[in-house]
Amino acid sequence: MKRYKMTRHGRTFTVYELEPVQRPLKKAPRAKFVQVPESWIAKLVGQSGNVHDLALRILLEDFKQYGHPVKLSGKHLKMYRGTRARCLQRLAELGLISVELKQGSAPLVTVIR
Repeated sequence: MKRYKMTRHGRTFTVYELEPVQRPLKKAPRAKFVQVPESWIAKLVGQSGNVHDLALRILLEDFKQYGHPVKLSGKHLKMYRGTRARCLQRLAELGLISVELKQGSAPLVTVIR
């Protein structure tokens, strides 16, 4: 730390020069990846983008839950309720998932292997 005297407007005062603090570099957030089975790719051809998005989200959540059923709340999906229901129905029709619906609760989704 350096120290020196300065005079301004007739007043003398001491100035301390501080050394800059070295902060650690922030690491970039790691990208998340999803493994998509080939059977899913073949069945998802020609489906809408929302169906694709929901399918990938379900696969990611299924991986995080170690294969246990996944509760799909609308808060995390950022998808309208009607759109989510339509996409879940379409994925169930394709035979990719099974959906358990309870009134007043988020749908419980199980990936069919």
